[in-house]
Amino acid sequence: MTIHSDQVVGLTSPRASNLHICTGFIGNLAGDIKVQIQLAGNDNYQTIIPTYTTITDTTENCGIKRVLKFWIGFTVAMYNATIRCRVTNGLHQDVSPIYSNSETLYLVSNDFCNQNYNGTIENRYHHPTTCHRFVTCVANLPYVTACASGLCFRLETDRCDFCSLVKTCP
Repeated sequence: MTIHSDQVVGLTSPRASNLHICTGFIGNLAGDIKVQIQLAGNDNYQTIIPTYTTITDTTENCGIKRVLKFWIGFTVAMYNATIRCRVTNGLHQDVSPIYSNSETLYLVSNDFCNQNYNGTIENRYHHPTTCHRFVTCVANLPYVTACASGLCFRLETDRCDFCSLVKTCP
């Protein structure tokens, strides 16, 4: 599972260039990939239906590899939730499903850019919950970008840097 960093609550239309991805082998007969969410405070995962999906199937070693790209209309209830992919194999239906690693959602409110921020170089701001991402406001809409692995956003230089050099972090 690959979760795109652009996780904004309250968007009403997909950002097709910022999709999340589940990949898995679904067998020779049609298995499936589902997206599941565990809301904060809940013990169980539930299947959710993404707002927008694209599916690409390729044949490898007489089996089907499926790539599910999807977009979710995040809601306030999804703050601090985790999501995962559930893959079932159509050829071996008696075999338990395979689950991806769970990924925590780091959501940003769609009104994030309505706040009065001053002093940024290129309209980039600290992510409200993690140092490893930043928010860019474009036409008053937030777009979230992840720093490369092991780096944190440094407001003073308006770029990602070694975390040890970052003095301010939410």
